[in-house]
Amino acid sequence: MATPYHPLIGSGTRQHDRRKVHSTGLIMHLLLTNDDGIDAAGLAALHESLRGEHTLSVVAPASEQSRTGHTASYDRPIRVHRRQHEQFGSCYAVEGTPVDCVRLALTTLITEPVDRVISGVNFGANVGWVDLATSGTFAAARDAVFTGVPAIAISQFFYFNQPNDWNATTLRARAILQELLADDAPPVRLWNVNLPRVESGQAPVGARMLPPSFDQIPLRYDLTEGVDGQTSYQYAGFWESRARTADHDVDGVFSGSIVLTPFEPSMRVAQDIVPAGFVESLDTLAKNLSA
Repeated sequence: MATPYHPLIGSGTRQHDRRKVHSTGLIMHLLLTNDDGIDAAGLAALHESLRGEHTLSVVAPASEQSRTGHTASYDRPIRVHRRQHEQFGSCYAVEGTPVDCVRLALTTLITEPVDRVISGVNFGANVGWVDLATSGTFAAARDAVFTGVPAIAISQFFYFNQPNDWNATTLRARAILQELLADDAPPVRLWNVNLPRVESGQAPVGARMLPPSFDQIPLRYDLTEGVDGQTSYQYAGFWESRARTADHDVDGVFSGSIVLTPFEPSMRVAQDIVPAGFVESLDTLAKNLSA
């Protein structure tokens, strides 16, 4: 009889094929993707945070695909370019959406079984149900789960017109992902992780497990008229001024916490399967992640 499927390490057959271990458990084969494009700083930070710990494959959009949501290509060919990347080595740049990348990787491009898909690090937080509905980063992770592979979406909150410290992002992503990928981590099928913007030399105020906010983003549009007489509208809402309902993900990230939200494939928030002790350990860890 085959060993039952484990949501963190895959099927029993795949488990027995891996013999190497590191300090937190079995070495996994991780598929990395994003929606900011294969040359984005966030994908490089994600790769760096995992390099040396696991086997990494990179399949990402050839160009930015932010806010494409769960869009997939059905009525056109999808061009794929195999590249030799300075950091990633051999990888694939896909002229498609993040969902296209995951589907092609898991069914066609990657021959070895994938144990986990990690999408990010997105440049900008993905918090609240509104963001999750439009985020290509989250959609890539969610589609992996629909295909049967557990996944993590990870994003970095930043303030408009301010640079991000990607070294700090790498440090915090490495620490949090190490815990989520450990053998004794809760059997969560889909995590959404958001890293806060923290001043240089400081640490996050902690880590919290919070549900998505139901609040809408600020909706404001500026009207412009072209020389041809045509009118158009440009979104002009100030994202950082969105409503902050207490004990939900938006307020948690804006307040300086690393926020984690566990989901089942049905998108039910699965906080009940995560032991309080696990969250407490992440909270202690986060308070020491100064950079």
